[in-house]
Amino acid sequence: MNTADPEPSMEPLAVPGLLEALGSTEEAAAVPPRQHQHQTPQRTPAQKKLLAAATEHGVQLLLMPSGMARREANTSSAGGKHAAIHWRIEFEFPGSSVEVESIGGGGGAAERHRVVVDRACHDLSWLSLLAPRLAKAGAVARHQLRRYCNAIEKCGGGGGGGPGEAIHQEGEGSLSPKEDGNRDAGFRLLLKQEPGPANAPLFYELSPTQSIKRSLAGKTIIEFPTVLVVLADELSRFSLVPPLVTELEVTESSVDPESKKNGGVAVAVLP
Repeated sequence: MNTADPEPSMEPLAVPGLLEALGSTEEAAAVPPRQHQHQTPQRTPAQKKLLAAATEHGVQLLLMPSGMARREANTSSAGGKHAAIHWRIEFEFPGSSVEVESIGGGGGAAERHRVVVDRACHDLSWLSLLAPRLAKAGAVARHQLRRYCNAIEKCGGGGGGGPGEAIHQEGEGSLSPKEDGNRDAGFRLLLKQEPGPANAPLFYELSPTQSIKRSLAGKTIIEFPTVLVVLADELSRFSLVPPLVTELEVTESSVDPESKKNGGVAVAVLP
């Protein structure tokens, strides 16, 4: 007599701890993920003073987190009666590079030549900082930078750039023809616009004889200024920030009667 096979048991397999584990997993899934709260970085008194001075002079200064190379290299400081800023400034020469040995004795990597100025008072001009340091550079460096040295020497290598001596550049944008007294010098000073796309950067053109304070007003700086020294035949490789305002020469004879009603102020609408 054939007996029917017993039906399989439908009871769940008892695995010690399984239900407890599943229960804890479900509970964890039901808990929404923590929202990362923005934490204000802790600033030292010196950093707070530097940020406050930059704001006072119209500079949006961004400081990177501790441990970043640019943050650790920044020696800029602020203080004194008029909140004077003493900047760390790096001048780079895109058309000249120097080979830097890699760790382990492998092939070296080419890096741009760089001239570093620590604690440069913002009342000085760019040219007054750069020219004497190139003049005192070693023979090898001067040979490698000879085209830049020649162009800067032709410019006179002076320009104290004090508060009353600077060529003023108001607002953002590149130099207008009247503001740039160094068009024939054979070199340009460029400052990268921040923030901006890495694959299509724009650059401000700075007047070499203008004070650092006036040049940086209205601009964003990450830690400290890095200024490119560019020869005239290299300028086409860089896209410049267009001027926002075109300065017009207005004489008494060129002011029409309607503008005289407004105090002799001629208003020009730019395309």
